[in-house]
Amino acid sequence: MNTKMFLGILLSLSLNLWFCEATLNGLYYLISSRGVLYQTFCDMTTAGGGWTLVASVHENNMYGKCTVGDRWSSQQGDNRNRPDGDGTWANTVTFGDAEAATSDDYKKLPVRSGFGTCITDNGPAIPIVYDTGDVESTKNLYGPHSRGIAIFLENI
Repeated sequence: MNTKMFLGILLSLSLNLWFCEATLNGLYYLISSRGVLYQTFCDMTTAGGGWTLVASVHENNMYGKCTVGDRWSSQQGDNRNRPDGDGTWANTVTFGDAEAATSDDYKKLPVRSGFGTCITDNGPAIPIVYDTGDVESTKNLYGPHSRGIAIFLENI
């Protein structure tokens, strides 16, 4: 495993990626602009290489936002149709800082269902209630000429 130390350079806020100057996929030590040293996985083969993701969002507790247990891939669920959890996805929203987003989250390593447990939560903690509404309640909430209500005019 290559553990060459180097400075991470923020290339694009819209991509949430840091540039890594090395040639092998693996774990690297990065130093943030604030001088914080942390370890992360760098992908050196995808799209020319030199990338690591610096954002992590997976709410394992709907009451907590960016709390312990939030991961790039779901660590919960135990769905036999999705043994790899949520898999890989792209986040185009920047939030927080790199230290908070990647402190204990190795996003490219496999997360599989059935390996370990999450004893504090097992899905959404807030009941989901769907309200389909109706024309009258929409008019009361958004006014008589909201874009969601069709108004038909007759030719005179």
